[in-house]
Amino acid sequence: MPFLVQDGIDPVAANYAGAANLAGYFLGAAFAHRIGLSLGPGRAVRIALVLTLLSFLACAAPLGFIWLAFWRLIPGVTGAVLMILGASLILNRVAASVRGRTAGIIMTGAGLGVVLASAVIAPLADHGVRFVWFALAGLSLIATAASWRAWHDGPVADGMLALADPAPLAAPHRFGPAILLILIAYGCDGAGFVPHTIFWVDYVARALGLGPVWGSLSWLGFGLGAMLGPVAVGALADRLGLAPTLVLAFLIKGLAITLAIVTDSPLALTLSAFLVGALSPGLATLISARLHELVDRQAHGKAWGLATLSFSAAQAAGGLGMSSAFAAVQSYTPIYGAGALLEAAGFALASFAWLSARGR
Repeated sequence: MPFLVQDGIDPVAANYAGAANLAGYFLGAAFAHRIGLSLGPGRAVRIALVLTLLSFLACAAPLGFIWLAFWRLIPGVTGAVLMILGASLILNRVAASVRGRTAGIIMTGAGLGVVLASAVIAPLADHGVRFVWFALAGLSLIATAASWRAWHDGPVADGMLALADPAPLAAPHRFGPAILLILIAYGCDGAGFVPHTIFWVDYVARALGLGPVWGSLSWLGFGLGAMLGPVAVGALADRLGLAPTLVLAFLIKGLAITLAIVTDSPLALTLSAFLVGALSPGLATLISARLHELVDRQAHGKAWGLATLSFSAAQAAGGLGMSSAFAAVQSYTPIYGAGALLEAAGFALASFAWLSARGR
């Protein structure tokens, strides 16, 4: 975003372009199942990879906000398709005994992507936004070429396709209060950490005046956290239990967002980004495992599918709403305050869910 602003894009327009990306992820999550059925999962993944690459090249063209927003929407859609169908294909090819470990590796992939992108973007701080888009396209080309032959059609694991299947929305009444509270809490998280995804680099670089290099480096901390988060929370949950670890994760994430409001220290901000990054895939891991603990195996797919759609819908709505709020107030402080409050609501809901489950 700082590069877009330096290139003459209005900060509000840049925020809306980021929100379009989150809206695209919701659409991708909602329709990935049908896309996989109509095209075949392997072909769908290949098309998604190519469209992602093209989107980065298209964003380099200075053709105005509508053009930019559309081409930021597209990789939101393709990102969801890659995560859902790609993960399904991978998990279907490994033994059941190592699927948990494999799923953790897949979740760290998003964090690795952030790390690689940040490592490429930071040195380009003084060269303009087009170099950034071309660099991201280059990374995308490498990933596409390296994995192309692996994406062949085959049966897709039902448990992963449940992430994209809208059918679970038809049966929320089958779940008890603890499940519903967790689903709402996960939605709060989907909107709560939006400021750290859409606005973070611009907030650090421009609003706090630390410059694009520190903005990119702190975003690197987000990526490192996302790589380590699933493993760390899994180990903690093994010691404390899933329910208390989930509650603790919401608390720490809310405090990490609050930290971004009360300090302008580069190191403290990097810590904030690291913790939020760690607890983004980390919370997803905990939510899925906690739902599995509360429902039988057959119902878990439905519960997790509903949770994913709740998360992505809240994320998209949060992105649009917070972008509108920034357009109105021209300040990031209340937006990060809203994010912290949403995580606090998630903390309360997860706590009530824990108490409700214990009282069954």
